[in-house]
Amino acid sequence: MKPNLSATDQAFERQVVRFVQRYGPKVDESWRTRAVQQRWQARLTEYGWSVPSWPKQYGGPDWTPTQKYLWYRTCARAMSGYAEPDAIARVGPLLIQWGSQAQQDEYLAEIRTFAQQWCVGYVEPMVGTDLRLFSTTVAHDGEGWHLNGCKVAVFDAQYADKMCCLVCLKDRMSRDESGQRFAFVIVDMHSPGLTLHRQQTLDGESVFRVEFEQVHLAPNCIIGPVGHGGQHAALMDTHLFGVLGRSGVVGAQLELLQQQMRGLAEEDELQRRVSEAEIELVGLEALEIRFTDALQHNLPMPFPLTLLRIRASQLEEKMGTLLVESFGYYALPYPDEITSHNESEIGPERVSGAKAASRSRLAQLTKSAYMDTSLDLQDQLARVLKL
Repeated sequence: MKPNLSATDQAFERQVVRFVQRYGPKVDESWRTRAVQQRWQARLTEYGWSVPSWPKQYGGPDWTPTQKYLWYRTCARAMSGYAEPDAIARVGPLLIQWGSQAQQDEYLAEIRTFAQQWCVGYVEPMVGTDLRLFSTTVAHDGEGWHLNGCKVAVFDAQYADKMCCLVCLKDRMSRDESGQRFAFVIVDMHSPGLTLHRQQTLDGESVFRVEFEQVHLAPNCIIGPVGHGGQHAALMDTHLFGVLGRSGVVGAQLELLQQQMRGLAEEDELQRRVSEAEIELVGLEALEIRFTDALQHNLPMPFPLTLLRIRASQLEEKMGTLLVESFGYYALPYPDEITSHNESEIGPERVSGAKAASRSRLAQLTKSAYMDTSLDLQDQLARVLKL
């Protein structure tokens, strides 16, 4: 199902498809490879498409909401594992919304051109996103700000120049000891007292534990307001068009699944479940289109953005599970006797698709911090950003 596109939007979609086919990962390449990402980023910068969701005055390409939706859906469908850097998806919008003019002048241009890499420090060990238990703190000793604590599940920390870190603020001016005050701070990843500890997820991806011990911060390290934490939690999770485009991920899974299912009878039980999942995908696209249309015409959001996020996650997991089941005896742990015939092994594209099942569940676990905020807060935030 597709939106009723104007001639301009149809031409735009064709242009995006050609761009992704030409500059995206090739068949034998992985999106997770650093060299592939850098090549892609160079082309985005050349075309002026590096920050598609940003407002035009900050370097965005001045696309309509429908065009942004088409971009993210196409990228998600064509490139397995595609994700924008946190600098583009979260840190940039944070600086645009709350950053001072000096911070915007210092950081936005370098983020836009990929000259500066960022990571996000949000999750704490054994805490998740329960702000009442946060122990990473920033305090002012009369001479400057100092950071102490620990963050876990930090992606791409090994490449980052800066971190956007959610902290509990302690300052001498505060008289309210009963309530905590939170803020985002900018951390130089090359600072003395900062250490990285590599960890590995179940699908082989590297994440990091980042520890801070009296890490000195710049005078203008605090981004925007200091508050109770709710608005900060919501902002970290809401990347509007990244969520809207996730039907592309499910669509790519469905294509793999349909290839795997060729030859099965229509009445086959697995085939029936695949058909049901395909209908659910049509429903997800319809919800995305409805939401995008509301943005396009500046109407109130028809439902919370989190509804789309949850529905897409459920479908990703379902499609991945069906793909694993479609392997049949190839998925058995001890297939020696059964596979003694001369049929070929399943190809790498099938294996890559099958990982979607475990990766979807893994993402829910390792990034569960981004799912804990309330629907209302995220709904309000999407209205504020108006991306």
